[in-house]
Amino acid sequence: MAEHFEGKRIIAFRHSFPYCDKQSLSFSGVRKDGTRLYLSGEGFLPSCERGYQLAKPGEKIVCRNGIWTGYFPPCVVVSCQTAPPPIPNGRVKSYSGLHGSIAVYECNKFYFLAFESSVQCALGEWRGNLPICKDTRCYIRNLRKKSGVLDDGRVTFSGEFLNVRCSEGFTPNGMKPTCSRGEWIEQDLSPCKES
Repeated sequence: MAEHFEGKRIIAFRHSFPYCDKQSLSFSGVRKDGTRLYLSGEGFLPSCERGYQLAKPGEKIVCRNGIWTGYFPPCVVVSCQTAPPPIPNGRVKSYSGLHGSIAVYECNKFYFLAFESSVQCALGEWRGNLPICKDTRCYIRNLRKKSGVLDDGRVTFSGEFLNVRCSEGFTPNGMKPTCSRGEWIEQDLSPCKES
């Protein structure tokens, strides 16, 4: 009931028709633009913000005696419709695509997850930092101290010592670098010395 003062005389009036305020819709994802007040019997087709979709397309929300009626919530969070992004030397192990879910990655043989990071489905998009798969093998070309070492393209696996082969004019000095998850653990000198 509203009151209006005119001098000493009080005039009272009441709305004869209830209305609904669109701003009172407290559901996530509902756009609240356009017309704000609706009289009883009036309604609108809801539209959703980015990352949401209509739960029941074509279903109107109608004001009935000051109360909103219709299908609630009108907007639901969008799931991810595509697979998570691929990664070099690895693959997606599992994912559901539901909002808030996290994709699980694994690396191919001879690779390991160098950085544990996550990719999450958020509002219909995959977001986050992709994990990185790093090679566990070591290559002679990556030795820091390699004078006289013969690079014949051989690979050394993680946990193994380099099978040292020296170029002509060099001989093994007994120091053997070890491969550890794609990195060489080296001594102060090259594994080959001049003969």
